[in-house]
Amino acid sequence: MLRFGLYLLQPMNLRNYLHSYSKPAFNICKWLFWLLIWCGTPRLVAQEVKNDSIPEDQKLYLSAVKQIDSARYKEALILLKQVLKKNPSHLDAWNKTAEVKIKLKDYKGAEKDLIKADLVSPMNFETCKLKGINFYLSGKFKEAKVELDTALFITKEEKIDEAE
Repeated sequence: MLRFGLYLLQPMNLRNYLHSYSKPAFNICKWLFWLLIWCGTPRLVAQEVKNDSIPEDQKLYLSAVKQIDSARYKEALILLKQVLKKNPSHLDAWNKTAEVKIKLKDYKGAEKDLIKADLVSPMNFETCKLKGINFYLSGKFKEAKVELDTALFITKEEKIDEAE
């Protein structure tokens, strides 16, 4: 079969072969030709991500996010503290910790975490947004307006499309 397919790949042989048959035979030939190409090419297989290649703090962070999505805030807080112990400059973990504390109505703890997140990455949209929400919920409306305006400014400057 392979020799026949290679024979047909030569332009003159393919043209002569195809003109010598009727229309239905031509369709079968096209089908066989594409089948030959399909079966002859190697399959593209997605590489499997090994768990060893993901850092431990990132694994903990992802499991904490799953806990947050399941509304298990106290369990998520424990995991996020472990992440921050391993990697104190993990900005997303600081923001998620503050978000969890806001959900648990620990506004002072959330404010402390957001200050630390601001030290890791100043003028971050997510941090400013969470600061504004935290200030608003704790009754500090002037500070909330400043932080939410800053988040809006960052959104326009960095052209963030889907700012929540």
